[in-house]
Amino acid sequence: MDYQEIIAGTVGKEYTYGTVVGRVKAAPFTYLRVSTDDASGRIRAYVGEGELTKDPLSTFGGYGVVEIKNFQTLLHYICGSELWQKLIL
Repeated sequence: MDYQEIIAGTVGKEYTYGTVVGRVKAAPFTYLRVSTDDASGRIRAYVGEGELTKDPLSTFGGYGVVEIKNFQTLLHYICGSELWQKLIL
């Protein structure tokens, strides 16, 4: 745990403690996203599996590189869904 470097410059270091710092261990992982569409009364979700890799990455904070089968298809689904379109308009 450490201070959030970017926000600390704006609000002060003492208000940003609790940031997870370091590389995420390479291993399989499962992800899930759940959201609500209050206007239509729907709950939407997707779940999948991937792999955190050991690929090199030079950055800070909590970080890692993931490999997800058909990742482009997942991104298209996320960005092309009606819910997403409502959020960005």
